[in-house]
Amino acid sequence: KILVKEVISEILRYDSAAFENVIKTLAVSDHKSLIDQILTNRSYLNESLKLDSFCKCFGLTHKSLNISNEVSSIFNELPKNIDQIIAKVLSRGSYNDVKQARYLENIRQISDSDKLDNLKSFFCTKNGELRSLRSFPSKKAKKADPSLERMFVLLRSNFSIYLAKSSEEKIIDRTRSLYKFSQKFLSTYEKIKFSHDILDYEDLITKTRDLLNSYDTKWVLFSIDGGIDHILLDEAQD
Repeated sequence: KILVKEVISEILRYDSAAFENVIKTLAVSDHKSLIDQILTNRSYLNESLKLDSFCKCFGLTHKSLNISNEVSSIFNELPKNIDQIIAKVLSRGSYNDVKQARYLENIRQISDSDKLDNLKSFFCTKNGELRSLRSFPSKKAKKADPSLERMFVLLRSNFSIYLAKSSEEKIIDRTRSLYKFSQKFLSTYEKIKFSHDILDYEDLITKTRDLLNSYDTKWVLFSIDGGIDHILLDEAQD
């Protein structure tokens, strides 16, 4: 624990942005748990992130989103004034319909980035999930204009495709951030261990393995072979 605190202090002293960025990007509330996971999985995190393999494994695409293209795709095959059409019909619906319709007001006049934010507020709940079609739009709004549902569903479907892409991009960004910080943390961790002549439990395992696998230390195997009759494994279930 003392060693980990020293490592964090070192990072905060010389590269505080690295620590703050990973906490923010990963939405970490317990940095101790994050550090424990990094140390537990250091054999993987010490290596460079193989993004192509990572994306292939999880079925992700790592193409950067083009905001302008995404907005065009969302409104594709819909009337140019679809926002006004839907907002007008919703204004004759339930209280919630009227409240949500305000996110479509003047949406054509704002930046593409703001358009996506407004559409997310329009279609999604506070936790980021798409609102159920059973309750939004309301039956009252659907009765006011039967054509509303078809256009609404198409716009919602187009937006859900963007939402999935955006979610994938966040996963990739968080993974990149985790690997970048992990390598920074682990290199500092190793440097401070070396300066204090310290080995941790993982070192006891890996260095013993390396010792027994190295051709230059075959004499160790010879000594063990000639001097040990029995091996007792404590905590063998691990």
